[in-house]
Amino acid sequence: MCGAGADFKYNPTTATCKKVGEMSGKATKCAKAQNGLALGHDIVCICADDSDDACGPTDTRNKAVGTGSGNNNDRIKDTTDACPSKADVTDLGTEINTALATVQALIAKQNAKATTVMLGYSTTTTCTASANDNCVDYAAHYQGNDGGFNKVPWVKQLRIAAQKYQKYKEETIRRTHIKANLRAIQEEANLEYTKEDILTFATASAEASTPKSLSIQDRQRCQKQNKTPAECPSEHCVYDEKATDGNKCKPKAGAENPAAGAGNGASGDGAATGCAGQKDKTSCENEKTGDKQNCAFRKDKDGEADEPEKEKCRNGSLLLNKKFALIAVVFDCLVEF
Repeated sequence: MCGAGADFKYNPTTATCKKVGEMSGKATKCAKAQNGLALGHDIVCICADDSDDACGPTDTRNKAVGTGSGNNNDRIKDTTDACPSKADVTDLGTEINTALATVQALIAKQNAKATTVMLGYSTTTTCTASANDNCVDYAAHYQGNDGGFNKVPWVKQLRIAAQKYQKYKEETIRRTHIKANLRAIQEEANLEYTKEDILTFATASAEASTPKSLSIQDRQRCQKQNKTPAECPSEHCVYDEKATDGNKCKPKAGAENPAAGAGNGASGDGAATGCAGQKDKTSCENEKTGDKQNCAFRKDKDGEADEPEKEKCRNGSLLLNKKFALIAVVFDCLVEF
């Protein structure tokens, strides 16, 4: 609109073209050398007329020469402010290219000659900078093999603006795609993070539900060999100084005492029935329920009784039951997972 020349260049402070005061003479201000330098000034030259309002609205010709009503000492602003308003622009690049195509078509309609390339209206076949002509002549920009409409300075600037706007649109689309991709990555990361929490929770639950094996010390803490209160921890055991059976350290009610044995009777290895009641290998192996052998003549394998190194008739199903319990725990963990 303003052009790059010093006479009309854009003023970023006022966001307008440089003010151009009252025209001293059209022949000077709108000479061929000035045509095409700035779109705003070319509009002024087309509208400036001493006899009629060639651009339509009343008083336009006076505004173009800088003598109209409400004169702001600014020919370009006063004249272009009289242009009819249009709808909001939705695509700047398209608007620019459409407008340029319209102007180029108007130039082509004129009686173009080798020395005249006219935009506007002239009373003759030439475009003069007179008070009676309403035109600009772009012939100087059409010279040479590379001359033409796109060589007109303000046309060139608008083409550049359209290209930059197109790049802006493409960059906006690219950033929109990047934003969408980042959002998808974020959602995927959140899903993975949540899944990790689920796995951690399942593992922790499985570990919490798995019975912890007792240490050898725990198994032996309520043994009947413990003869003093110091050897019989009160947290898990009951110490009875006057016990008539000789076992002064016994487990609390409900506490596990692996030392009590797991025979068919309730009293462990010392009971008179079950595995503990069999005193030799033959009677031990004959202790059965149907065809199932209940006992085994062996040493203690897992601290379930006293005298671990002595071969005795012991419960043969204890270790097997523990293995089945462990398998059941693992299976439960898999089902929960």
